[in-house]
Amino acid sequence: MMAAAALSACSDTTSNPAPPRLTEPLSLPEQPSTLRIPVGIPLATIEREINAEIPATLYRIDEPQRVCVKTESKLLPDVTCRLRGQVVRGPIRLSGAGNVLNLAMPVRTTVYAENIGKLIKRETATGAMNVTARVRLGLAPDWTPRANIDADYAWTNKIGIDFLGQRIEFADKVDPELRKVLAQLERTLPAKLDRVQAKREVAKIWAKGFTSVRVKSDPLIWARFTPQRIGLAGYSIRDGQLSIGFAAQARTETIFGDRPKDPPVTPLPNLMRGLPPGGINVHVPVLVRYDVLEAAALRELQSIDYRKIKLKGGAEVDAEYRNVTIYGTPDRRVAVGVGMTVKAVSGAFTTKGKVWFIARPAIDIDKRIVGIADLQVSGETDSKAFNLLLDAVNRTALRERMAQAVRYNFARDYDEGLRKADAWLEEQPFEGFVFKGEMTGAQLRRLRVAPDGFLVEADAQATAAMRYDPARASQLVAQRRARREARREARTEAVENAVATAKAAGAIPR
Repeated sequence: MMAAAALSACSDTTSNPAPPRLTEPLSLPEQPSTLRIPVGIPLATIEREINAEIPATLYRIDEPQRVCVKTESKLLPDVTCRLRGQVVRGPIRLSGAGNVLNLAMPVRTTVYAENIGKLIKRETATGAMNVTARVRLGLAPDWTPRANIDADYAWTNKIGIDFLGQRIEFADKVDPELRKVLAQLERTLPAKLDRVQAKREVAKIWAKGFTSVRVKSDPLIWARFTPQRIGLAGYSIRDGQLSIGFAAQARTETIFGDRPKDPPVTPLPNLMRGLPPGGINVHVPVLVRYDVLEAAALRELQSIDYRKIKLKGGAEVDAEYRNVTIYGTPDRRVAVGVGMTVKAVSGAFTTKGKVWFIARPAIDIDKRIVGIADLQVSGETDSKAFNLLLDAVNRTALRERMAQAVRYNFARDYDEGLRKADAWLEEQPFEGFVFKGEMTGAQLRRLRVAPDGFLVEADAQATAAMRYDPARASQLVAQRRARREARREARTEAVENAVATAKAAGAIPR
């Protein structure tokens, strides 16, 4: 009764000190991201240029009379003859699968052996072979194309003639010339691959990579990409297309608030020897705002359970809970302020004030729930009026019930954030380029106290590629405009229907 007596017939306002408020914005760690950049050219284009450069007649044979067959006999002279003829090729064909480029070239040879042994006027020899080669392609660090050819050729019909029971073969006239042709191909292919202009095409995409992309709208979060390195992923052949794959690694920053400035574009660097790890890594945090938690706490406090309280000493009072204030503190804890009024049932006194607590933020990742725990009164005071408020708090299970009330299930927010991130990874046009990705994973990390609310850290991983495809980019832009127009028409129709309904009901004049 002493506290009540001290406040008899009076009204007082009191509070314990409010904890300091967190104002410093959060920052999330940078992450590396890797974007795949395919550059392609039809095999038919390379094939056409090789066929145009390598002559159809590979070699002409025109040798004077010489020894064709040594008889190794003192009785019979060596057989002489004159050789004339040519080596011609058929169409050079390119094919392949995976990372193997195959080259095939049919070769036909015709050789005329004339004045054989001064007895036979002419004999004709024909031969054929298939030249095949596995081509290993590459790029030097300075972007210069390279090609190594591992050739294999065998006569399907070895060229030669039979004379006096002996075989006269002419393969030794053809084989060296074929080796020269293959060496020429090895020199020529890199120049043909340079027609792809891989460096120029990649440089265009590289410049587009210095940008910021909105990851979430609530809170407003941007991922800012700054490309740093690039490596060659290799060559692949599919559906008649030679594709050169690159992987560009970028620094990925997560920025809250308005769209940040794009980082300055730097020139395309030389190719790195290794390959950066694959995938895009972005933060997709969930923000649970403090006002959501405040509303949940106030609903609990304003239930009838807390209205009638018997204080220490027996005085009966009515407790009224006016508001709840929740915010973060610089030491990453949570301040909870309960604005309340205590009135003696007898009318002898009224005390108003705010009781401030400090709590620990808590998260149950499996259940997708954030909340608070371990509520403790903030600071100390010897105010008798405040002690009356505190006594009213201690006479109830308010602390425990508050800890239960200040909770939020963020599962829907998290799923919606991932859905939007997944939608962002769908085909997107960028000034003639097309970006496309696919989410591969997501994880919840930890709970952090931010100035605006509880921030649940979450990360997402995805594969992504950027390609130059003006036709597809234009198609995607047209589809986006059509969807935007459809939404506008739907909103207009909804407004018109609402107005018509209101007029019919007499809510607004006709």
